Amino acid sequence: MNYWICTGDNTVRIVQFILILALVQWWLRDPVVEIPGSDTRFAYQLEYPGDADGNDPLPMLVALHGNGDTVDNFYSTALDQLNVPVCIILLKGPLAYGRGSAWPCKQADFKTYGPAVAQAIEILTHKYSTKGKPVLFGFSGGAMTAYYQAIKHGDSYSY
Repeated sequence: MNYWICTGDNTVRIVQFILILALVQWWLRDPVVEIPGSDTRFAYQLEYPGDADGNDPLPMLVALHGNGDTVDNFYSTALDQLNVPVCIILLKGPLAYGRGSAWPCKQADFKTYGPAVAQAIEILTHKYSTKGKPVLFGFSGGAMTAYYQAIKHGDSYSY
């Protein structure tokens, strides 16, 4: 009889441990913006460098990393020393590539993801208190996507 009680206690502990791990994983994951009427979604990282805290409307900088990179690495190597009150949104590329992800390089992919990126940024400017139109910045594949946005959706951005 004690054997079953001990096994039951262990089972409860294991289930509790699994639930705690699931909650921690959920809490630490990057937020996601979903595009209405589409299966497309973009994970993103939100940063407030310097003394900014997000309580007041701030200019928004949307940063698109290079192909094969991650949002964490892009922030830590290019933007973490920025000492200006700004809301930085680092969008994660939608395509798996190497250790990270990538942005579209083919015309068909631009037709799919171009409007989705524009919608995602529009949703994020409403979600976070934004001052003016967002600034769009990209490197490598992220720069190609930024140029595409400038050509097709230029009126949505300040720079």
